[in-house]
Amino acid sequence: MGVINVRLGGLFAFSAALGCCGAAHAQVAATGTDRFALEVRGHVAYETNVAGGDKLIAVLRQLQPEDTTYSVGTTGTFQLPSGRNTLFLIGSADFERHDKNSVLDADNYLVSAGGGTQLGSCHAGAQASYSHRLAQIQDITVPVAKNIADEESGNLSLTCGRRALVGSVTAGITKVENNAKGASFIDSTTRDAGASIGYQRRAFGTLSLTTSYTEVEYDNPPVTILPSATGFHESSVGVSYSRKVGSRLSGTAGVHYTKLSSDGISLNSDAWGGDANLNYRVSPRLFLDLTYSLGNDASAAADAIFVRAETFRLSGDYKLNTRVSFRAAYAKTNDRYRGGRPSVLQIRESEDWEVSGGMAVKIGRKVSLTFDANHVDRKADISQYNYRSDRVSVGIIGTF
Repeated sequence: MGVINVRLGGLFAFSAALGCCGAAHAQVAATGTDRFALEVRGHVAYETNVAGGDKLIAVLRQLQPEDTTYSVGTTGTFQLPSGRNTLFLIGSADFERHDKNSVLDADNYLVSAGGGTQLGSCHAGAQASYSHRLAQIQDITVPVAKNIADEESGNLSLTCGRRALVGSVTAGITKVENNAKGASFIDSTTRDAGASIGYQRRAFGTLSLTTSYTEVEYDNPPVTILPSATGFHESSVGVSYSRKVGSRLSGTAGVHYTKLSSDGISLNSDAWGGDANLNYRVSPRLFLDLTYSLGNDASAAADAIFVRAETFRLSGDYKLNTRVSFRAAYAKTNDRYRGGRPSVLQIRESEDWEVSGGMAVKIGRKVSLTFDANHVDRKADISQYNYRSDRVSVGIIGTF
């Protein structure tokens, strides 16, 4: 699980199939018919291993593996649909406090804003966001306990369709700053652009050719760890396909070929990547969702030039009745750090899998109780980072 999750090829295949990137984000983020919605939540969770490794890693990170976490948070959403134009604004804040490991206490924030407009047969979209968050313990692959990542991003998109032809162009920039620079974390700036041209028919679906270019620049990399490597460039060409089958099944899939080269040192990598998303309404009560992606990410660890990341997730939601619902998921992630010069206790490969489940019970019209449990298992090329952890939580959520 990379601290930075910049998908270099799949973004453009997805945007070609579903329309402009900015509008898609806005629709996902600001669902519902209310112009303003507010959610207030609180959780208590117990976890058997918050250290992210064995006893040695726990000692190096000065953490007690077992801990109880208390969190409160809120999310406010404002959306303003007006004919051919849409605007949205989302803000959230979560405050976490730990019973035994106060060093892991964190205040997490997210602000996102964007909108879209219809211009004849074209749709233009824009989105900007800022987040301040504590990195998950699985993301910290050096023997430190905490890293706070500040991320700023902006995206523009334009999608046009005429009869059976549809095309799109996208551009974006993401800047990430990590506060644990003394522990070999590194800041990065990612710039990307893409384009697609496709053919669409109701019975056939949408088939698109895609291309993209990504440039990653690392800010002031340590010379002793990553000599002369200031970033990398990646070009990608591919194809994507999306289709809706009846009222129950819809999906999109893409495959792309990438060529990566690094600045300042001899590193070239040619590889295939891809992404897929499948939604299936088995019945009015049961919904299934499958996602997969394979591509190259920017690295937050200073001793690697990029991360080859593969993720798979299968989830299901079941509504027993209007008040009780269940959810379950299986997820697997494989990260391979490439390039650079490995440092002591810095992993180069890891495989994480997680099984989770839970239920929600509505109390009245606006309040729900939640019960969740999950199991995480990690295998790494450095055995000290192998670990298992179980987590159970209970929470209350109010919507207004």
